[in-house]
Order: sequence, then structure tokens, then C-alpha cells
Amino acid sequence: MEIVIQIVGKVAEYAVEPAIRQVGYLTHCKSKLEKLQTQMNELSAARERLELEVVRAEEKGEEIQTDVQNWLKDMVEITEKANELWKRDTQAKMSCLRGLCPNPVLRYKLGRRTTKLQQAVFNLYDKRDFASISYNVRPQDITMVSHKHYEAFDSRTLIVKKIMDELRIPNTDLILVHGIGGVGKTTLVEEVLRQAVKEKLFADAVMVKSVQNPNLEGIQKEIAIKLGMEVKESETMSVRALRLCNRIKENKVLLILDNIWESIDLQSIGLPCLPNCRILLTSRTRKLLSSEKRTQKDFALQVLNKEDAWRLFETKAGDVVKNPEMRTVANDVAKKCGGLPLLVVTVASSLRNRSTLPVWKDALRSLKEFDNEDSAEQEAYSALEWSYNQLNDKKLKPLFLICGILVNLVGGATLTDLFKYTIGLGLFKNIDTLEDAQYALHSRIEELKDSGLLLDSEDNTSIRMHDLLRDVAISIASKGHRALLRAEGDDLKEWPNDKEFSENCTMISLSCKNIPRLPEVLKCQQLELFILGCKCDLLEIPGNFFEEMKELKVMDLTEARISSLPPSLHLLQNLRTLCLDSCVLRDITLVGQLSQLAILSFISSELKELPEEIGKLTRLRLLDLSDCSELEVISPNVISRLTSLEDLRMKNSFNRWVPKGVTGERSNASLSELKDLPHLAALSIHVPDACCIPTDLFTDKLKRYQILIGTRQKWYDVDETLNTLKLKLPTGCELDHGLEMLLKGSCEDLYLDGSEGADNVVHHSGSEDFQQLKHLHVENNAQFTHIITEEVVLPNLTSLVVADCDRLTFVLSSSMARNLVQLQKLEITGCESMEEIVSTKEYGEEKTDVMFCKLQHLNLEYLPKLSRFCSGSCNVQFPSLESLKLEGCKEVKGFVFDPKLETEEVYFLFDDKVGFPKLEKLSIHELSISTTVWHNKLDPDSFYKLRDVDVHRCGRLISIITPSIAGRLNALRSLSISGCDRLEVVFESKETPDTSTTQLKMSGCENLDSVSIGWYGKLKYMFPCSVARGLQQLRHLRVTSCKGMKEIVSKEEGLEMMPKFVFPKATNIEFINLDQLKSFYPGIHAAEWPLLKRVEVRECGKLDIFVPKISSFQKHELDGLDTPIKHSLFLIDKDVSFPNLETMALDRDMEIRCGPSTSQLFRKLKSLTFARGQKVSLFENNVNASFPHISVLKLYEMRKLMYLRNENFPGAGPVFSNLEVLQVVVCPELKDIGSSAIPFQNLTTLEVYGCHSLKYLATYTIAKTLKRLREMVVGNCERMTEIGATTSDGDDAGNDGEISFCQLQSLQLYLLPSLQDFFSGNCIVKFPSLKTVNIYKCPKVKINSSEWKSSPELQGVQLTEKHPQYYMWRWESW
Repeated sequence: MEIVIQIVGKVAEYAVEPAIRQVGYLTHCKSKLEKLQTQMNELSAARERLELEVVRAEEKGEEIQTDVQNWLKDMVEITEKANELWKRDTQAKMSCLRGLCPNPVLRYKLGRRTTKLQQAVFNLYDKRDFASISYNVRPQDITMVSHKHYEAFDSRTLIVKKIMDELRIPNTDLILVHGIGGVGKTTLVEEVLRQAVKEKLFADAVMVKSVQNPNLEGIQKEIAIKLGMEVKESETMSVRALRLCNRIKENKVLLILDNIWESIDLQSIGLPCLPNCRILLTSRTRKLLSSEKRTQKDFALQVLNKEDAWRLFETKAGDVVKNPEMRTVANDVAKKCGGLPLLVVTVASSLRNRSTLPVWKDALRSLKEFDNEDSAEQEAYSALEWSYNQLNDKKLKPLFLICGILVNLVGGATLTDLFKYTIGLGLFKNIDTLEDAQYALHSRIEELKDSGLLLDSEDNTSIRMHDLLRDVAISIASKGHRALLRAEGDDLKEWPNDKEFSENCTMISLSCKNIPRLPEVLKCQQLELFILGCKCDLLEIPGNFFEEMKELKVMDLTEARISSLPPSLHLLQNLRTLCLDSCVLRDITLVGQLSQLAILSFISSELKELPEEIGKLTRLRLLDLSDCSELEVISPNVISRLTSLEDLRMKNSFNRWVPKGVTGERSNASLSELKDLPHLAALSIHVPDACCIPTDLFTDKLKRYQILIGTRQKWYDVDETLNTLKLKLPTGCELDHGLEMLLKGSCEDLYLDGSEGADNVVHHSGSEDFQQLKHLHVENNAQFTHIITEEVVLPNLTSLVVADCDRLTFVLSSSMARNLVQLQKLEITGCESMEEIVSTKEYGEEKTDVMFCKLQHLNLEYLPKLSRFCSGSCNVQFPSLESLKLEGCKEVKGFVFDPKLETEEVYFLFDDKVGFPKLEKLSIHELSISTTVWHNKLDPDSFYKLRDVDVHRCGRLISIITPSIAGRLNALRSLSISGCDRLEVVFESKETPDTSTTQLKMSGCENLDSVSIGWYGKLKYMFPCSVARGLQQLRHLRVTSCKGMKEIVSKEEGLEMMPKFVFPKATNIEFINLDQLKSFYPGIHAAEWPLLKRVEVRECGKLDIFVPKISSFQKHELDGLDTPIKHSLFLIDKDVSFPNLETMALDRDMEIRCGPSTSQLFRKLKSLTFARGQKVSLFENNVNASFPHISVLKLYEMRKLMYLRNENFPGAGPVFSNLEVLQVVVCPELKDIGSSAIPFQNLTTLEVYGCHSLKYLATYTIAKTLKRLREMVVGNCERMTEIGATTSDGDDAGNDGEISFCQLQSLQLYLLPSLQDFFSGNCIVKFPSLKTVNIYKCPKVKINSSEWKSSPELQGVQLTEKHPQYYMWRWESW
């Protein structure tokens, strides 16, 4: 009977239930649609919340996480599918016989589609919560990109080489390059930075420029930002210093501090003397850091010798110096420059191509007058001032001074600010339009560069100036114009009040933090420029402040929090430029009375409304509302009344335009108002609804524009130097004539996002259209079957991005590809039907060998049907390609592959049909077909420059580095492989027969710097022995989650009995989750790791980490029995193996079995971590262990740990006698952190988290010793009632005295439900240095007790509602 029941059950399972499900599709179709509607409403609400967070992140300049982007992309697809189901014509088809009878076939199909979509909606809704929305993008120093300013003189090249040699060895902590101003220190260290980055000597390299006024916090923040850290304004310098120090400890770091004028306390910034952190400084004096107790190497940078100086002079002065008549005097002029590169460049540039002899002789005469100056630097000042005097008085001199003032103000200057100032000051005479003025400004900047008075910048948006030239500009402005100039870090104790200042001062520029209270009236009758960079909480401007500034032309109050604009503002009737950027503004109606205003800027200000009074500014030519994200209202007809407006900038700002056709009184601005601006030539604008656009709004008068049309358009990737159109048009909305004209004519950067309305325009274009187009981005377009037609030629296209165009089967024909002669970037993603990138069959073409001559970057991602880049039997060359990424292209059978010849089961990604002579970076992710990457036959010139290889989740790969490719990989620096389940070997050895034995050889890969391998099941070893012995450049080795790995280096036949491995540059080793790992090498061997600094071994069975070399291969007697020694990872030989080891992490009760010589063998060990062990006492079996050099001890997830040491062993001395940092995390059974193993007198940081058995943190006796403690963090200790306690035991009994935590600056208390007070009893506790106290969820704590008030620097105890994510992240990362 049971059998019958089972059979019936199975029949029901496999027959009845599916039948019921199929019928349900038909009968419940309507209810399923209604339920889907409800689910979609919930999903849409989740999407809106997420998009708000995305917008906030993008406004901060952060990158959005890939999973968030994919979720939003999936959301768009699901919405489109749901909308298709709800269309009227779809609903109408559900009935037949004119609606009298249901249509069963269509109802069934609709019900089935709805059910599947419901599941997809449910799955997507379930993934709506993300751990992180975005991440900070680390800024890259422009120095790393270009080296065109560097002149490779022999003397400079030698010093660069010496510095690079110092950086390669660990002997020097500080390197100082010193020399007089203008000698080329900055240029030289920039070249060092470029070379260090190119050689990958450091994981991170950071340069901070112009540190002449040592604002330590500013330097600290800039370093942190460039290292990718989050900078929190609320945290103190000391707290940030600890974070910075911990960040730097993680990797090898190079820090360059340029142009230091006085001694800097590096320790307070967070830069203690760390072996993995090298600091390179430049200064004008050698005495600067002579008191620093660090190993320091000095390099004096001298002036150029005569030959190098003349070579530089000749280059800058031009061919005129080759004239025999000129050469003698030119030589004399060059000699007067004294070999100072800055002076040589400036003087030679000033005389460039001056072909008359008297001009040169006059220059020589002027330079001779400076021979009697007091110093070489003063002589340089005078000579540079002479170069300034050669400039055109009216055109270039004022511009040079303004550049100097701007660079002095904030360390750099943007062309946007410079343009606004120069327009306001009236520097452009007889120039009618702002566009022409911009051209004139660029021209004059080039003249200043030609004169050597400005430096080239890497883009067209900023200006750079040598610090010596900046000082000359400031000196001239201060003397000749009685300018009052202060940079950030300078002091202004009081406002000048003398007659000379009042009558003659023309410029004031202040950027100091502590500006004195503004006077009631600032008497400056000739003042033309007033810049106040105010960062105070609230700027109070007295009502009559501007009464005696009637000549003022330019005013900039950036970052001011202005309670109200003073009434005297209306008296500034000559004011032409007003910048209120990054300000908090309430009422700005008074601005409407400044009738002469030409430039008005509110960039990034908190401004909610643009009032109707602004419409009175009929002479306004530029209105900048960029990044005013809170601007919601522009009063009607304000814009239309600004009839002189030429430039309207509304990037990431107001977009609430009133739709066209609205009659009656409007509450906001309308786009039709733009049609009343006859001079409008530049426009940045976002129109969410294309239907709002009036006819013929855009005309050929627009010369510069960034126009975004459609919902969810973003500004973050818009290049403001290019004419940009981003279009996302709704179905049925066609482009109007004006937009079509811009698109075909002057557009340089074009985004088409699902813009069906633009399809016809693109596809019905001719050879004369799109001639200016440089970037084309097409995405979410279901209609496109071709991106570019044969008729369209794009001669200037440099970037092509195609995403989510699901009907595309290929991107380009080979003839189209050959026409894209300027293309540098090609990116194709998410196109479901894409079979190949370049097609030869579509137009009957076969020749594909010459195309993409300038292509540098190729990304092909998530193309599920892609089988090849192109088909053909000829060799295809990519002569300029530097990076190639293939991801999620599971069906790729070969890069160049002919489907007609498909007969084999084994495919190769690269063979001799494709050439990559310059390829440096190769990423291969999620490919399924290929079983190996490289064929035995390869293009003869390919892969020799390959530096980085990244292979991830390629499930059918069996091997990576084969003998055919290994010999080409001498340039390979980084190898990262993970998630390749079938991988059996990483490096294939080639057996070469010999007369006596089989000699295993593996050439190539000798320069590998970093190797990371992870997530394999079949891989049994990492390197063949022959490969391992050649890794002389290896610095980082990481192996994770290789379940079958037994050894790192395999044993090979034919090698000597005891091989020797030397890794002379290895600094970092990580072995994690290797269950079967038994040893580094399965036999007795010798190994040397002279520079190894960090070892982390976690979840590797019951492996010991270090044992003596011989004993691990013997048996020893214990109680008369022969007992085998446990497996060991490393063998040590006296003090040879690991002389520089500094950081070690041990997991699951690993032992260091080295006997009494432990402290000698690890004499540089500074940081030790014990994690996830089962010990009750930390040192159960090694009572005499001693680590006197360790300063950092971390205990993590020691769940059975009760005591740090078993105190029953008499005579045991301290283990960590010089400990500075103690972190104890998730040790729930720990009773007491006090132990004879750890004296506390040197402790600076104490962190305890998740120790639920602790009732108090420290006894009175221990607390008395914490004289050096600077930071204390205690969290999630459920039973802790007090931080300090007087116990009845020993020395604590009856102690009610005073305890002073002399150096404690930061105290953090989190999740302590039982905590009541800091110290029990009558003990008096003082905190003389305490600066911050943060308390989170400690409901019983007494925050008003007297001890909190003992610190003069403490502002108050902060009860925070914010969860301490930072500490959780830091601890969970162990």
C-alpha cells in the first residue's frame, strides 16, 4: 500500500500540480496583474529611495557600487516589461468577438508572463537593501600622468637614480631634497613619484604640494583623502592620526611633502617612524629636520652646470640664439641666470625669438644690475621681476598679478574664477562677447606660459605657477598696489587703519581662519578687488561696511554663512563681479540693486529661491547657479528680463520648469523665457520632461552647451569643456529642429539613453553630420540594430560606449571600424544578442587586419552570446591597445574566430591571428568556453609588455601560464587568479630532456611583484620549484580558499636534495583558509626572506607556523614514546630566515615553536595577532615566551580565553614589555585584561569590544600606570558596570586616591547597557588632555560627574545616535 501511495504522490507531483499551475495562468490572469501592480508600486518606492541616496553620493563625487547600478538597471528592465503588460492594446487582446468572449490563448500567455514577472519583482525587492551605496574615488595626482615638464639632465638623472635606490632598500626613513627656490626640487620629486608608481615600488604613493605654511590638519586631511580614506570633520587630529597610521601600516607607502618651510611634527599627523612608510621631503634649507630622530638621507640639488643651463636656455629661447651675431650676448645672458632652471626658463622665454640685438643687450644690462643682491634667491627675485617688467603693461601684467593672488589664496586657481575676476576688472577692452573674452584669456595665459611665468597644466580648467613666481607676484602686488594679501595659515591680527592704506589699497585677498571682526566701515576708496575666503560659522557684515568702497569691481565671499546682506551693498554701483559660492544664503533681494553687475555666481550655495528682484540686473552677462541643488523656485520672468545674458549655468541645479502651454499666473520659471535672451551663447541645463521644451528653443546661437533631457539624467560624467547632449526621450517624442541641428552639427559628447525619438535622426544622417563628435554613448535602446551606418563618418570620435542594446548582433562593420581612425576607447556591455563586435559578413567583407590603430582601451562585458571579436582568417593587429577586459562573455571561443572552421572541442582565447604588441593589462572574468588562454602559436610581437593579468571565475580553465607564453612575460608584475574551479596548475612546467636527468625549466615571469590566488578546489600547489626559485622580485603573495592545496611550492624530480629558496624582496605573505596545507615545501630545504615584514596565516588546519629546520623532519621522544612533530609552514635556521618580520597574525592556536631564542629570531616583530583560538590562557605551553619589541597586540574571537596568562607558573616575566596598542575583540569568557604578561605603562591605545564577562576594564593599580594612554574604546561588554574599579585584592584594597589619565584625548563608549560610572568609590579621576567623549547606547552612565569637567579642552560629552561603524569595520577586517 505504501508503494501505491508513493506512486500516486509522485504522479501528483509531476503531472497534476503542473497541470493546475498551467490552468491557473488562464483563470487567475486578472488577479495576478492586480497583484503585480501592487508589487511594482512597492518596488518603485524602493527605487525612489535608492535613487535619492545615489544622487547624494554622486553629488559628493563618489562612485556608485556595481551591485547598486545593476539593481537599478534590472529595475528599468522589469518596469518596461510590466508597462508592456499594462498597455491598453495588450489588455484589449485578452478578449475576442469584440470583447464578448475571453481570448484563452492570450490570457494563458499573459498569465504565464505575469507569474514569471511577479517572481522577478519579488527577487529584486528582496535585494533592495545594500550594505554600501557608494565608495570614495581616490584622486590621482596629475604628476603621475605626464612627464613632459621634466628635463633629463645628467646631474638630475643621477640624483633621481640615487633617490630611487634609497627607496628600494629599507635603510632610510626620511629623504630630504634641499636647494634654493627655483632650482627644480618639485620637478625632480615629481619624476621620482612617476618612476616609483611605474615600477610599483609602493602600494600607495601620495604627494602634497606647497606645505610652506604648515597647516598640519590640512596636510593630514589631504594625505588621508589621497589614500582613499574618509575624512570626518568631526574627529580630532589625534583620532584621525591613529586612523591614518593604521591605514599606512597596511601597505608600503610613499609620501612626498613638497616645499616645507619649517619643521613639521610628523608624529602628530599620523606618520610615526614606520618601516613600510617612506617620506620624501623638499625644502629650501637642510637644517629643517636635523632634529628628527629618524634615519635620514640628504640630497643637495645644485644649480645647473654651464652646459645643461645653455642647453635649457637654447631650447626655450628658440632658433634666434643660433645666429652668430646673437650667440655671444645670448651666452652672457644665460650665464647671468646663474644656472637656476626657473630663471633660465623665464628669461629665455621672455626673449624667445627676439631678433634685434639691442633688446638682448638691454636684457644683459638689466641682469647685471642684480649682481650685487644679498643672496642668490634675492637675485632670482629681482631677475624674475625684470621678466615681469617685460610684459605688456595693460594686457599681461594685471593678469599675472591676479594669477599670483589666486594661487596664493588657495594653492591653485581655476580658469572659471580667473575669468570671472578678469571680466569684473575690465581687463578685456574692445571685446564684445564673453566667448571672445574667453578666447582672449586663453591666449594671454599662453603668452604668460611662453614667458615662463606660468606652468603648463594637465587640463584646460586650471592654472599652475611656481612658488617663487607666486611670491614675486605677491611682492609686486603688495608694494605697487598696496594690496593686503593673506593665504590660508597666515595671520591678520587687525584691519589696517592708516591713511596710506585707505587711499592707495586696490586689492584685498584673505583666506585665513581667524579674520578679525569686520570694521563698521572699511575705508578703501580705491579698492577694486575684495576676496574674503571665510570659513567661520557666521559672517556678520556691519550695515555700513561698504560705504567707502565705491570703486569696488570684484567681490568674492566664498564659503560665507551670511545672516543677511548689509544695506550698504546697494552703494557698490561699480561692482561688476559678485561671487557668493558655497554660501548659506537667506535673502538675496538686495543683489538686484547692483545695476552694473555683469557676473553673478552662486556655485554650490544653499539657495532655495531666486527672487524677482534679480530680474532688474539687465546688464548681467553670466549667471552661475551650478550645484545649487536646493534651488526650487525661480520667480517667473526673472530669466526673460536678463536681456544681456550670454552664459547661463545650471548644472545639477534647478530643473522644475513649468510645462509649455500653461496659461495664467505661473509659480516658477518656464523654458520659453530662454527665447527672450537674444545674446545667450552658453547654456548648461537639465529638462526632466522633454514635452516641456517649446518649439525652436535651441538655435545655432548656442556655441557652448551641456543639455540634459529626460528623467534620472546625471551630471557627474559630463565634461564641461565639451558640447554635450544627454538625451532620454519618452516614446513618441521626436527631436525638434533645434536639438537635431545641435546634435548633427556642434555636439562633441552625445549620450542616447533609450532615446527612440533620436533613432531616426541618427539613422538618417549623412557624411556631413557629426563631424565634431568625440564621445558617443548609447544605452538601453531596444530598437538599434546598428550603431553607426555606412553613410556616417565620424572622423573625430575617440570614445564609443554601447550598453544594453539588446537587438544588436554586432557593433561595426570592418569598413566602419577602419574609418574610426581616432578611436581610443571602445566599451560594449550588456547587449544580449551581440555575437561579434566587428562583422565581416554583414557587408560581404573579409579583410579585417587594419583597424583601430589608436585604440588604447577595450572593454567587453556581459555579452552572453558573444563568441568572438571578429571572424576571419587573417592576422588582426591592435598596435596601440594597452588594456583589454573581457567579463561575463561566457560563449567566447576565441578573440578572432571563424565559426565555419569550428571542429575542435578545445578553444584558445588568443592565437597567432591577433596581435597585441603594447598590451599591458589583461582582465578575463567569467568566460566558460576556453580551456586555456594562450595557444602554442602566438603573434610574434604580442604580450611582451603585459604587466597585469587578472583571471576570475573562468570555470573551464585548466592552466594559466603555459610554456608557450611564459617566455614572453618578463614584464609581468601582477598576477591575480580566483574562482577557476577546474584549475589544476597555474604555472605549467616544460620538461626538457637531458643526458643524465630530466631538467625542469621555466623561463619568464622573473619580475612578478604580486601574486594572488584564491577559490580553487583542484589546485594542489602554487609554484613548481623551478618557478619559485626565479621569483627574485616577488613582494606580495596571497593564497586563499584553495581546499586541495597541500604545499605552496611543489617538489620536482631531478633537483638537488635540499633546494634553497631566496625571496629577496618579499614583504607580505597571506595564507587563508587552506585546509590541507602542510608546508611551504614538502621536504627539507633552505629559505631566506630578508625583507619579509608581514605574515598572516588563518584557517589552515592545525599547522604550526615556525619550527626549527631539522626537528620538523625528525621524531622526538616524549615520555618514552616516539611522537611525530606536527606539520610546519616555515622552517627557520637561526636568525637567517626572517630578520625583518614586523607583523604576524596567528590563527586557531598555531604555535611558534622556536624555543628560548624566539625573541632573538623575531627581534623586529612589532605587531602580533591571535585569532579564533580555543585556548583558556594565551601562553599555556610556552611559559618563557618573550617579545620585547612588540608594540601592538590584537586578540580576536578567542572565545574560550579567560586569562592572558596562567599565573600559576612562578617566575614568568612579562611577554610584551613594551606594548603600546592592545585590542581585545570578541573574547566573551575573558575575566580580566590584567596580567603579568603585559605591563601597561607604555600603552597608548586600549580597545575592548565584545568581552561580556568583564565587569570592569582596569583595576586601580593598572589604571595608575596608564600615564601614556591617548585613546580608549570600550564597546558591547554587557556586564561591565564601570571602567575602573577598586578591588579588595592586593594593592587595590582601600585605594580611594587620585588617578590622572594625563594624555588621554579620545574616549569612546558604545553599547554598554550596565555601565554606570567611569570609576567606583571615592577615587578622583582627572582628564587634563581629553578632547572628545562619544557615548552610544549606554543608558545608565552618569555623564555629569565631575571627572568629565577636568579637561580644559573638552567641549562636552556627546551622546551620539550614530552607530560606531568605523570601529566595527576595523575589527571585522582582521
